[in-house]
Amino acid sequence: MDYMRIPTKKTGDFCQVHTDIELITDVYNRAKPFCPKCAAENIEKEKTSFDRRITRETITRYMYRYSLLDNPLEWNSSFDDFKAEKGTKEFEVKQKARLLAGAYLKNTDKTGQKRKRFNTIFFGNPGTGKTHLAMSMLKGVNDYAEPPKRCLFINVNTLMDHIFSSFNNPTEMWTKEYSIKLIGDADLVVLDDLGTESSMTDKGQASEFVQKLLYRISNRSTELIITTNLSQQQFKRTYNSKIISRLFANTKNSIIDFSGITDKRY
Repeated sequence: MDYMRIPTKKTGDFCQVHTDIELITDVYNRAKPFCPKCAAENIEKEKTSFDRRITRETITRYMYRYSLLDNPLEWNSSFDDFKAEKGTKEFEVKQKARLLAGAYLKNTDKTGQKRKRFNTIFFGNPGTGKTHLAMSMLKGVNDYAEPPKRCLFINVNTLMDHIFSSFNNPTEMWTKEYSIKLIGDADLVVLDDLGTESSMTDKGQASEFVQKLLYRISNRSTELIITTNLSQQQFKRTYNSKIISRLFANTKNSIIDFSGITDKRY
């Protein structure tokens, strides 16, 4: 410690906090008398604070470093920018999304007990604001969760494009195993536009490859916010019962239906 490198002397006075520790100063009496134990504790506090800040910055950057977006402008989404008049369906879904984001911020329930893991599912037509509110929720948790949480935004079509590309491109980072690990290592993940990939099959069902991938993702402890253009009935026909069971885990109060909202993109 720096103060130990300078010749010091005891002052005869004692610390008010550590009453058995005598205050010291430099031999030239230029420094204000101080308690060496208090000084050591302050240094440790500063180190702990610095470590926490670095840890938070590392975790919050996870979202911006690894997310896969369909459109980079989606980063601009926020609750404030989601226009909704009081008494409208838009206002209703916005308020529900805010409450759910608040629940994800905490690891405990109202009683102080560890809360149950839960997923959120947004159903509705394209352009009704599902992606906007999902991103708003994720950014809120990423910025304000304490302790900090690893958040990730994954557009499912973009993810599948990367994974399929990895079959013939050895330089592609997003292999199936890498994707499962990265998503599984996160605390909260948005799976955006889930179900669109099923439209590419004749029967409107997700392919066996997608089913297996989604099963492994849903089998992790990661909490999910899912957006889909499918109805609940279509969604349940698209994926097998094991996946549906996991995706709908503890969603009694976290399913939001966007039907009745007009397309906001036109």
